[in-house]
Amino acid sequence: MAWWIEARQIAAPDGNPTGRWRMTATSDEDGGGPFGDLSHDHASPEEAELCDKCDEFVSQVSGFPSKRQSAMDRERHERAELSRLKDKYGEFGS
Repeated sequence: MAWWIEARQIAAPDGNPTGRWRMTATSDEDGGGPFGDLSHDHASPEEAELCDKCDEFVSQVSGFPSKRQSAMDRERHERAELSRLKDKYGEFGS
């Protein structure tokens, strides 16, 4: 299964573009979306991509970690690696 996470323009009921954007998660399985958080929308795709609320929503739908969670995991890993290197080599500059 593949997932596509992207900002998509919202269509009006008549099918015409509205100029408003929402982050969506779409899979290649039957019934796979697009899924987007209907509670709000954005003026541009860039604004939607920067929205933490949108990121959390598509993360929950797709099962991938959010940008925030990825950053926290990366920092935790880097801190552990720094600690390991300090234990192995001692304090830098000593």
